[in-house]
Amino acid sequence: MAAEAVLARPPFAGVERRLLRGASVQQAYQFQATGAAELALVARSLVSAADRRWTLIPAAWHAPIEQQAIVVTGGRESSAAAFLAHLAGSAGQARLKRDGYDPCP
Repeated sequence: MAAEAVLARPPFAGVERRLLRGASVQQAYQFQATGAAELALVARSLVSAADRRWTLIPAAWHAPIEQQAIVVTGGRESSAAAFLAHLAGSAGQARLKRDGYDPCP
């Protein structure tokens, strides 16, 4: 939905192009990196800040992207809980911010 909202705005709106839908953000990145697509909308965490081919899309151009995490029971709850605790801690929050994500509540 965020990608569609961005493509509906100038400078993208009204431009005729073939739309490829990747099965994942990683696949969209690969389409562009290999030349199969002229343009790709991908997560900021996938691209290097030094790579000048990429342009940051303003957050105001689309609705917020909400992501959730859950711990599924079945034997590895302690590992999953530790990972979620890491994300909520200062090191995890710093990493999320560096990669372009908002802080976890």
